[in-house]
Amino acid sequence: MLKENDEFKKRQQEELQREREQDIKFMDEYTRILDKQEHDRADYFKKCESRQLECMNRMAETVVKQQDNKFREEEEKLRTYQMEKDRRYTLINQQRSRRGRQKEKIHQRLQNEHAHISHRSNDSEKSQQ
Repeated sequence: MLKENDEFKKRQQEELQREREQDIKFMDEYTRILDKQEHDRADYFKKCESRQLECMNRMAETVVKQQDNKFREEEEKLRTYQMEKDRRYTLINQQRSRRGRQKEKIHQRLQNEHAHISHRSNDSEKSQQ
């Protein structure tokens, strides 16, 4: 009976040892699972942050492009305005110049007519005398 008792205790010890080893394996496995979850979680948040940064960068690029387009449009409007202003200025100066020449021609005609009339008048006075 003593021998049976010893064998029973020995089997009990072995069983306890196997349970401890099994517990250690389970704890190691559980720790590995938790580490993997933590690693996956960290990766998830890094990816989220990366996507957010990409989105913000795209938005910033869009804003910069819109500002560049607006700046180009304003420059083009200013160029167009300046060209139109220069064109009108040139046209006005051409019209003034043309009017000045016309006035000069009219003035010369009037002087010629006046001279001609004066000359006729003098001729007619001479012929009446």
